[in-house]
Amino acid sequence: MMRIGVLVTVIVIAIVAAGVYMGYRYQQDKTHAANQYEQLLQEFVEVDKTIVAIDKLMVDPLNSVEADQRKQIIEGLSDTEAKLDAIVEQSKELVGRTQSPNNSVIISGVEDAVSARKGMMNAALAAFKLSEIANKQMNAASEAWGKVLAGDSMAREASRLANAATTEESVYEARVKTEEAIASLIEGRKGLVQVEAEVVGLDYSDEIAYIDKRLESLESALNTADALIEGDRQRAQNANTEYNEVDKEATVLASKLTYSVIDKVKDSYADEIKNIENTYGHERSHAATADAVLRAH
Repeated sequence: MMRIGVLVTVIVIAIVAAGVYMGYRYQQDKTHAANQYEQLLQEFVEVDKTIVAIDKLMVDPLNSVEADQRKQIIEGLSDTEAKLDAIVEQSKELVGRTQSPNNSVIISGVEDAVSARKGMMNAALAAFKLSEIANKQMNAASEAWGKVLAGDSMAREASRLANAATTEESVYEARVKTEEAIASLIEGRKGLVQVEAEVVGLDYSDEIAYIDKRLESLESALNTADALIEGDRQRAQNANTEYNEVDKEATVLASKLTYSVIDKVKDSYADEIKNIENTYGHERSHAATADAVLRAH
């Protein structure tokens, strides 16, 4: 009986020891899981450095100043998405490590937080790609209008030369400058027409009307010069009168051009950008809600 009693005692001690060991392992697993959860949250902090940068760029996604920053973000989005996928996998590994009733809530919160950030990134990507297209068109419009302004400047110089001309040579010099003005205006017009064709809803009709009227006046200036060179004073006078009348009409049209050709392009994308910004804002709110759940656990 004594030997049986000793055996029972040994078994009881072994069971108690096993229980203590299992309790120790359980506490170790809980501690390890808690540490992993803290590490997972730290991964969010690292990812959110990119999200914060995106947030700043989304204030005005069509501006040209931050084009390089947008390009840098686009190039790094795949890596950021991979980090977010890794966070989800890490969160799933925590399942079963503890018996906490919060387990499923935490995992769901992580997945929501990741999904929301991906939604923000996708919206930002759409905005940044649209910005790249719009900025090229704005640059093209600016370049085209620059040629129009250069043509105007040449036309003024041609007029000054014509008014001061006293010899056939000086009249010819004014004519050459007028031809240069015409060439510059035509190039500018082509550029604006090209941008207008690329952008839905863009209307450069006022600018084109002005350019056409200015070209019309310069054609009269050429006729004046030709008549003077040929010695036909009456024809020169008639052509000059026509020039003055058409030039006044061009000046009136110019006074109505109060809106930048660049802003017109930007405004053409306003609705599309607004829709993207709304999507981004929705995902941003989603992320904030998911983050609040994670912080609470």
